[in-house]
Amino acid sequence: MSIRAVFEQFRTATKNGDGDGAVEVVSSLDVEWYDYLLVGALTLEREELGALATIEKFIILRLRHNFSLEELENLTGEDVIILSFERGWIDLSYLENFEIDEVDIGIDPGNALVTFADGTAMFFYREGGRHWKVSLGQFMSQANEELNQIIRESGIPEDQFFTGLLELLSERPVDERIFDGPIE
Repeated sequence: MSIRAVFEQFRTATKNGDGDGAVEVVSSLDVEWYDYLLVGALTLEREELGALATIEKFIILRLRHNFSLEELENLTGEDVIILSFERGWIDLSYLENFEIDEVDIGIDPGNALVTFADGTAMFFYREGGRHWKVSLGQFMSQANEELNQIIRESGIPEDQFFTGLLELLSERPVDERIFDGPIE
């Protein structure tokens, strides 16, 4: 599938909350990252959780808030990506209006930088020597920076901020034991 076709599938899946369609074109490195976050959701204690990047902490807390220990044990990174698109946890709706301006494969034929008409860029990776995939990691880096800024500007301690945000997003109270591990 061409980069343009992969982008179109990704954009359509994002718009429609189609987790299965999105995961088909997401990099295996992103699936591994979500596997890593699942392990964190199952094993990390408060101190270890605190050492992670802000977006990683939030995703782990969101997983603990929304899934029981048993449910977490039965999920995979791929499942989390699918659920994240289906539940609107990954919102890339701004991609809807993007039009590809340039595709630059450059020196390494396994990587491509795609530039859009507004100057925004996205990375794509060729997996298995054949299939182009979208990198979610680039969006997570941006989300991490934005989340850090919002927390700083709020003046609220991070744990309190996460608790309030999770309550707002889920419309239910947060069991603060999620900071210490998954809830049975």
